Amino acid sequence: MKKAIILVNTSNTNHNAGPKAQTDISMFLSKHGFKSVMLSVNNNSAIFKLLVVLFNLPRLGATLSSMDEVIIQYPMSAFLMRNLIKVLRKKTNAKIYCVIHDIESLRLKKDNSEFRNREISLLNKVDGLIVHNSNMLNWLKKSGLRIPAVQLDLFDYGNSQHLNEKINYERSICFAGNLSKSTFLNKFHPKNFELYLYGTGLSSKVHDKNIHYQGSFDPDDLPKYLTQSFGLMWDGNSVSSCSGIYGQYTKYNAPHKVSLYLSCGMPVIVWKKAGVADYIVKNHLGLAVESLTELDDKLDSISFEDYKQMKFNCLREAQKLRSGYFITNAITRIEDK
Repeated sequence: MKKAIILVNTSNTNHNAGPKAQTDISMFLSKHGFKSVMLSVNNNSAIFKLLVVLFNLPRLGATLSSMDEVIIQYPMSAFLMRNLIKVLRKKTNAKIYCVIHDIESLRLKKDNSEFRNREISLLNKVDGLIVHNSNMLNWLKKSGLRIPAVQLDLFDYGNSQHLNEKINYERSICFAGNLSKSTFLNKFHPKNFELYLYGTGLSSKVHDKNIHYQGSFDPDDLPKYLTQSFGLMWDGNSVSSCSGIYGQYTKYNAPHKVSLYLSCGMPVIVWKKAGVADYIVKNHLGLAVESLTELDDKLDSISFEDYKQMKFNCLREAQKLRSGYFITNAITRIEDK
């Protein structure tokens, strides 16, 4: 069986990990016989997108004419995706599957019912979806999704850095990401543990003797600096819950940041209502908390033996994430459907 995966827009600058999830999926699937096909698009130019549709897509269709299966990674421009699907239907007999990275109807377009209907209609044009978790799947079905779908659970993470197998429970926590939108840090005051920050856009309002800024690093280099006891996944402007557009979105998505931490063999701390929380708790990969104010007591209550078991579990999970286990497993399941 001939298979291909389409990769759109792979530029990665300014220590931005944005495209890494898509490039990692392409890399892992290429190791399992998928042909990786590049489609260059400038999303800021309507004229460029039109030229892509008129000239690049027909050539792409000809290139993929013998394929039995094609993977699209979403989101992409709705205009581009509609025409891409048309070309694939016309030029190939391939099954078309879509890996969901983000659903804008759950994020920036959350209250726009017209946009939601268009987005669901677009997704219904492919043969199957790979979604993040049961929360996202249930929402999509309630919103009108009719095609088969399977859960990914976690995004795999290409990590070539040495896996830190040292078990040293220091009650330290790291937080990596876009610090400018992590405004909860302005109100965060750890008492009995140290918090280490990695990323860009740190606010001058973040002042606490137990919070330490470590700088910004390329996504491929960052893992070697993450040596703390836990990795924190939190979003929004509140320490009592994940709030705001991005905070509420964590109820449905599988944050790439969680995969970063786990690929380092590091237990994670997530919001109890996050979509990934059930998986983390069930597999004993870290903690799920209602509020960040719980952390001092939670960390004090963990014994060394309990932490050691978490660490062993995370080291096993790291090997799965580094090998592309989750995407290859999901592809097999959607093919079976």
